[in-house]
Amino acid sequence: MVDLFQYTDYRKYLRDYYEAKRAAQKAFTHRHIAQAIGFKSTGTFAQILQGKTNISPQTILRFVHFLDLKKDQADYFELLVLFNQSKGHSEKKRHFEKIISFPKSNLKQVDSTQYAFYEKWYYSVIREVLAFHPFVDDFRELARLLTPPIATSEAQKAIRLLEDLNLIRRNENGVYEKSDPVITSGYDTRSLAVNQFIIETLDLAKVALDQLPREERSLSALTLSLPEDGYAMIEEKIKTFRRELLEMARNCSDPKRVIQVNFQIFSVTRKLDEGPHEA
Repeated sequence: MVDLFQYTDYRKYLRDYYEAKRAAQKAFTHRHIAQAIGFKSTGTFAQILQGKTNISPQTILRFVHFLDLKKDQADYFELLVLFNQSKGHSEKKRHFEKIISFPKSNLKQVDSTQYAFYEKWYYSVIREVLAFHPFVDDFRELARLLTPPIATSEAQKAIRLLEDLNLIRRNENGVYEKSDPVITSGYDTRSLAVNQFIIETLDLAKVALDQLPREERSLSALTLSLPEDGYAMIEEKIKTFRRELLEMARNCSDPKRVIQVNFQIFSVTRKLDEGPHEA
C-alpha cells in the first residue's frame, strides 16, 4: 500500500493511492470516491488531483475517514494539505518545517539537509571562499572575510554543515576545499529551500546597497510594458545568461572573490486568471 509519510504533495499521494486501489478493485472509481466523500460532481476528485480545486477543512476530515487514516496519518495528511495550499512563503515555510520534523516522516534526511544548506546565505559563500582561501581552523578570520561579516560561531556551524553534506573536505594538508567545482539547484526548481535562499540574498542586496562602494555593487531596475509572451522571452534570455555565468565559473582557474548574482523578473499588474476553488 502507498506510504503517506513518503510524500510532501497530498495530490500526488491521492493520485498514487487511487491508482493502487483501482488496480486491485475495478469498482474503485471517481464516482465511488465522489459518493463516499460527498462531492456533487464526479469530476471534483480529478480537479483536486489536477490542482484546479483545493480541499476545504471540512473535506480534509471526510478524506481522513474515507482513507481510514490513523491519528498520526490524519495529522500528517492535514499538514500536507495546509502546506500545499499555503498562499505565502512564510506560511508554507512554517508547514514545511513541521513536515520534516514529523516523527514518522521519511523525508527528514533528504529534504532537511537541502533545506539547511539554503537556509543561510553565507553557507554557499563560505563554500566558494574555499576555492581561493587556504582555510584550516581560523574561524574568526573566515567570518571576517565575508561582507557583511558573520559571527565566529556562524562560520564554525557553516563548516560543520558543509562537511556533513559532503560539499567540502579536508585535503592531505588539512586544508578545506570544495568537493565539486560548481553547485546549482537547477533553473526550474520550485523548492521551498531555494525560495528561502533567494529571500536571504534579496536582504543581502539591501545591505550591499547601503554598505558597499559603487564600484563593488551593481543594482538596477526596469519597468516594461510587453506583450503576453514578454515574460517568457525575458526568462529565456536569463536562462541563457545564467548558463554562461556557470560555465565561466567552471572554467575559472584563479578565483579571488565571491560574487552574488541575483535575477528578479515579476509582474506588477494582475493577470486575470481564476485560481483553484475549494471542494
